[in-house]
Formats: sequence, C-alpha cells, structure tokens
Amino acid sequence: MTENSNYLTIMAESLSKKIEILEQLMEYTREQETLLEEEEFRMEEFQELLDKKGELIDVLNTMDQGFEQVYERMEEEIQGKKEAYASEIVLMQQRIKTITDLSVKLQELEYKNKEKIEVHFLKKRNEIKTFRQSKDNVNKYYRAMSKTQVVDSAFLDKKN
Repeated sequence: MTENSNYLTIMAESLSKKIEILEQLMEYTREQETLLEEEEFRMEEFQELLDKKGELIDVLNTMDQGFEQVYERMEEEIQGKKEAYASEIVLMQQRIKTITDLSVKLQELEYKNKEKIEVHFLKKRNEIKTFRQSKDNVNKYYRAMSKTQVVDSAFLDKKN
C-alpha cells in the first residue's frame, strides 16, 4: 500500500506542477495581450512569448502522458479502495478542478488575443496594399511622363 500511496503522491504533485505551468502560460498570454494593445506592435517580443509558451505546452503534454500512465497503473487499485485513498482522491479532484478553471480562462484569453492579432494583421495587410497601390501609381506616373514628348526650349529673338 505504501507504493500505491507513492504513486498517488506523484499524481498529486504532477497536478500541482501542471497548475504552476498553466499559471505561467496565463502570465505569458497576458503579456501578449499587453503587446497587442500597444500602439507599436513588437513582433519579436510577441514571438519570444509564443516560443516560451510552446515549450511549456510541450512540458504539459509530457506530464499528461506520464499522469495517464500512472493512473492506468493505479486505476483498479483506486476504484477498489476508494475509502482508503479518499483524502488523496479529494486533493486530486480539487487540483483537477483548478486545472480545468485555469484552462478555460486561458482559452478565453487566447481567443481574445487571436481576434486582436487578426485585426493587427488585417491593418498591416491594408497598409501593405495601400503602399503597393501608391507605388504602382507612382510608377505609372513616371512611365506616362517618360512617354510624353518634351519640346526643347527655344530661344526667340524679338527684334523690331
């Protein structure tokens, strides 16, 4: 039974670590939100935050796989002796609820940021389109001007 308690402790610690990682993801997502609200968008900083978040998500995925493996090993034991592991089960349920709440909040914030970045990219596309149109107009003007015939200046002598 001590080995099983160790597995349950590992599972509970894994859930705590997952909460910490989700909180860090939330912080990075809030930083991205701040960047998106600034007048001058700094893509490099935004990308750095994306990279950091990607690393954390990889860690979460690895942790989830490990948790599932331990749970599969313990599932039968837990189901058979729920009363013996009641305190550990309650603790894990509380942590899972916290994880679920954090995940929902994170998804909401990610959705809002996605909308903001789409607006930002739409503005940039429009700026690029306007720039290209202006450039094309300037080129057309120069082409048209180069085709016009320029009359050489003439010197007229006005003698009476």
